[in-house]
Amino acid sequence: MKKSLYFYFKILMLSAVFCLLGISVGCSTEFIEPFDFGGLRYEYELVSHSDGKYIVITKHIVSETDVVIPDSIYGIPVREVADSAFAGDMGIKSVSIGKNLQTIGGRAFSECTALETVTYDNGLYQVGEGAFYGCTSLKSFARTVSPSDISSSTAGVIENAAFYGCTALKSVEFMQNTAEIGDYTFSGCTSLKSVKIPQSVSKVGRGAFYGCKSLVKIQIPDKLSSVGGRAFAETQWLGSQKQEFVTVGNGILIQYNGKGKNVELPARVRQISGAFAGNRTVESIIFNTNLRVIGDMAFMGCTSLTSVTIPNKVTAVGDEAFCGCSSLKSVSFGSGTESIGKNAFKYCDIVQIYLPRNSAAHKYCAANNLDYSFNDD
Repeated sequence: MKKSLYFYFKILMLSAVFCLLGISVGCSTEFIEPFDFGGLRYEYELVSHSDGKYIVITKHIVSETDVVIPDSIYGIPVREVADSAFAGDMGIKSVSIGKNLQTIGGRAFSECTALETVTYDNGLYQVGEGAFYGCTSLKSFARTVSPSDISSSTAGVIENAAFYGCTALKSVEFMQNTAEIGDYTFSGCTSLKSVKIPQSVSKVGRGAFYGCKSLVKIQIPDKLSSVGGRAFAETQWLGSQKQEFVTVGNGILIQYNGKGKNVELPARVRQISGAFAGNRTVESIIFNTNLRVIGDMAFMGCTSLTSVTIPNKVTAVGDEAFCGCSSLKSVSFGSGTESIGKNAFKYCDIVQIYLPRNSAAHKYCAANNLDYSFNDD
């Protein structure tokens, strides 16, 4: 009887706190007393916004084998697991995520080396940076509802290195509305054999599947518009592609298998993503008129490349695009270049750069103390 009275007294007290918090929109607070959910004990914050209240689980008190993230706490939906909330807990073997959870924070379950399975429901749309980093026993990340039951229209993202080094990972079910897969998200997942990237995905980050040595089958969306450098490098799938120019999505060149010294890009190529990295044979490249982006690591380490003329329609030169091109002596920029990435021409012995006055290339060269001449006089 005393226990029952205490339970109702606690609910009344919490309800009073909730009401008080309701007059302070946008504020958040942390309850001192943890929530007890079927033996699981969590610390959490109540966040109040103009569109209502929600709960963020910030820490677990007692280590359990099977972790359940509840749908709600005292009627308030649980929407987030905070950064590092369960990080380093070596006792967790499974995680079941409630239907209201939207965000798994950065490194939330990192280094949980005994964790084997994660199931999630229809609310999830963000998996934070390094969320499952180093979970070396993790075998599956799976949805508990069918795609037709998912009601959320929010674009989803799996952030950088979310599953980095999950060497036991064999299967992944992406959130239906996933729009972006971050840098090195699945890098080093050596047990992953097959991946179906949803049609909703428009961007795959650099090194996203790098080193997934067992990956033999990848289903890639036709409308994929951006792929980071070396996204599929060191996979069996890419190694099995024998065509001279390997393209995916909307004309993205990810691998050049040719042997020629002088290369002319086919018309279908709109973006180059790490395709020539490490090629020591190519001496010259003729870009097509459809090319728009010379992406990350496009020609990195092409030690025989001597000159480059970037067409007017190319808008971006990515990070490390020509890094390590030690024989590169001449670069000519067109009028359309809007951005040049970090270390784009690092470790290049460029004698002369030709560029339009007051262009992005002009600013880049001035900032990096590179010699240049104007080609629009």
